[in-house]
Amino acid sequence: MEGSEAGGPRRDDPVANLLEISRVLEETARIVRAHAETATPPLAEPPPEHPVKPKVDLRYVRALMAARYLRAEYLGLPPADHAFSMMLELYAARLEGRCVSQTALGAASGLPGATTVRMVHSLVEAGIFVRAPDPNRGRRKIIALSEDTADRLRAYLGAAIRMGGMLP
Repeated sequence: MEGSEAGGPRRDDPVANLLEISRVLEETARIVRAHAETATPPLAEPPPEHPVKPKVDLRYVRALMAARYLRAEYLGLPPADHAFSMMLELYAARLEGRCVSQTALGAASGLPGATTVRMVHSLVEAGIFVRAPDPNRGRRKIIALSEDTADRLRAYLGAAIRMGGMLP
């Protein structure tokens, strides 16, 4: 009997085994190439000329913020990353066209005043936030996302939408 029961090469014929392995690898490579030519990377930011860009709207941002706070209700856990909570609040405010004071930002992220001041200071120093005096109230500080951070956060949220889900 020249071949195995399935009609393939004999187990003790190394040349035939190598030829069969080579054939299987070539077929696999052909299938992978064909798939790669038609598949788009799921997590990559689309190139600028890409015709469909997901819309990161206020409804999505607010739903994401609410989902993060459900941790406390259902799991007894805080939303954890206060800096990210602040970024989402500032992004929502940007979409709504409203200003956010440092005090309101701390309240929205669940931080006490002194902690808010320290965190906002470090995020301003890092170029993530910008701070300006409120023209209507002397001591009050207005906090906003830097332009670069707003662009990067929009891209991040857009990538999450393309993935088809919400973020933690």
